[in-house]
Order: sequence, then C-alpha cells, then structure tokens
Amino acid sequence: SPGYALSKPRPDSSDVVVSGPQNLVDLVESVSATVDISGSASSVNRAFRLLARDGRDQRVEGVLVEPSVMMSLSQFRWQSVNC
Repeated sequence: SPGYALSKPRPDSSDVVVSGPQNLVDLVESVSATVDISGSASSVNRAFRLLARDGRDQRVEGVLVEPSVMMSLSQFRWQSVNC
C-alpha cells in the first residue's frame, strides 16, 4: 500500500555552541531536536528547540545551546513510496 517517507532535514546551520559550567559542557555529546510531524501532509516549516544530550541521550540541564532553535525545515517533504 502507498505510504510516505520523510526526506532528510536540512537545518539553517550545522554549527551550534554549547556554553555553561565546564563540568556540564563536558557531558554534552550531541545536540538534537524532537520533530513532531503528526498531522502534517506536506512540507513542515516550524521551529524546533535544540537540546543538549549526553552519551545516553539524556538531556543535559544547565547549559546554553546557541542557536536555541532549528528553523529551516522546509526541506522536510513527504514522498510517496510503495510499502
């Protein structure tokens, strides 16, 4: 049956700066955004908050991520696929 596939996101920038107390910054292994596309039938163009994550994918509190949001998600496009 036909379905949909989501193309790879393209954020405004691939660079972020994480700042804060050194012991907390040292815990950060990645920065990610949770992208909720439920209810979308075409391109998604929203702002998503970037969060610092540790090696277990847990949120690292007490650090500042700049930029704090990922904006350009217009490249999220639904593509018809056969399942």
